[in-house]
Amino acid sequence: MNYVEKLQEIAGKSHEKDSLYKQTEARIEEICKNLEYKTYKDASEEQQRLSDEIDQMKFNKEEIEKKKESVEIQEVHIKAAIEEKENTLSSVTKQLEEHKEMNEEISDFRKFETKLHQMKKEIQKQNQNLEQLNQHISVNEQSIRFMDKKMEEYKEAEMNYTLLKDLSDTANGEQKGKTKISFERFVQSVYFDLILAAANERLSVMSEQRYYLLRKEENDINKGSSGLELEILDEWTGKRRNVRSLSGGESFKAALSLALGLSDVIQNKKGGIQVDTIFIDEGFGTLDADSLNKAMQIINSLSLEGNKLVGIISHVDELKDQIDQKIEVYKDHAGSKVK
Repeated sequence: MNYVEKLQEIAGKSHEKDSLYKQTEARIEEICKNLEYKTYKDASEEQQRLSDEIDQMKFNKEEIEKKKESVEIQEVHIKAAIEEKENTLSSVTKQLEEHKEMNEEISDFRKFETKLHQMKKEIQKQNQNLEQLNQHISVNEQSIRFMDKKMEEYKEAEMNYTLLKDLSDTANGEQKGKTKISFERFVQSVYFDLILAAANERLSVMSEQRYYLLRKEENDINKGSSGLELEILDEWTGKRRNVRSLSGGESFKAALSLALGLSDVIQNKKGGIQVDTIFIDEGFGTLDADSLNKAMQIINSLSLEGNKLVGIISHVDELKDQIDQKIEVYKDHAGSKVK
């Protein structure tokens, strides 16, 4: 039985006592109204009975009052206990609410903890992705450095190629917008100019300062063999013309001058070959007497001044008288003989 039920029971008993007390008073009043005394003895007895009954009622009333007071005290205690229990219940309810809130907070915390765990996993995953990305960046940076290095090498190779291409085009005579003459042809033309200069010294003497050999310079860029063709300058007319226009004797003079000029250039160059012997085969038959004498003067000067042995192969009889040392070859039916 809890405090509330006990309190209700005490309150019920107190109500019953009050009701009984009121009934007793009503009964006394009713008896007093209906009292009929026949004798004094009866009245005394009745009085005594009533007095006893009243005493009993008073006793009962005192008992009732005591019980009522006890009930009131119990009621106070019960109310205090109820209040205490209510306070306890309120405190427990409050604690329960706090516990509930705490549970909710714990639940929220667990949710937060779960979310935090997920976030940690996500961060770990992102860190892994970042590490992979950094590795890719490192590889890309290495690739970029490698490509930059290769680009520098390519630029350097391209510059070298351009330089070599220019040199190759120059050497092969393939430069655009310029005379197409190979490097070999260019070097030959340089030496050819030297040979022509030496040759013209003798040709001028043999031609009485009339003819000079010149290197023909073509302006046609499509002719790769330009620069080694010859022209003849005729000082008497002041015009240039093709060497093919020379007569036989004039052509021999020009050829002899070129041969002697080539010999001079070869010997004069550092490390050049010493030419001690020169053979001239034919050509003298095309010369007139005056030209033949001038040619022999030059040949004799080579022999005397240059300390060279000059051999002449010719069928011209006029040369026999001008050559001291000679070998004559005769032919008959038996064959050739040397004298």
